[in-house]
Amino acid sequence: MWLGVLTAECFANGHAAIRILLTHPARPLLPTGLPVLWLVYMSLWIVVVMLLMAIWKLGNKQMSDWYLGVIGASISIVAAYASYYVRTQQMTISAIP
Repeated sequence: MWLGVLTAECFANGHAAIRILLTHPARPLLPTGLPVLWLVYMSLWIVVVMLLMAIWKLGNKQMSDWYLGVIGASISIVAAYASYYVRTQQMTISAIP
């Protein structure tokens, strides 16, 4: 059940990341000039595919794909944290006059 909840969260968070990336005038950048949210939305949508495959395989009683769920969940923790951190920083910066 938690893989399904995590998949839905990654799907929604991936859409939010691309929306903010394309519509926000001051796009958040890494120090090298690479947009953080570009990495986040791509990785979250890859995680969605990985988790859907893991749900399907685990539903068919193939325990070998348990690792696919663990890897997808680990990637989503890192990517979602980066997305939440960048979005809250952008809201704080845009709220300052």
